[in-house]
Amino acid sequence: MIQPACAAGCALLWMCYGLMRRDRDWPIVIANLPGVLLAGTTVVTAFT
Repeated sequence: MIQPACAAGCALLWMCYGLMRRDRDWPIVIANLPGVLLAGTTVVTAFT
């Protein structure tokens, strides 16, 4: 369960980086969105 949590956190940080740039870096945001969703789902379902 640690690996999916780390993957979700990493993808989330990259998404934040892409959104916080002066000119939003949409390719970074779009590329990491599935990682946040899928790894987050894995973390949530690991508890059930």
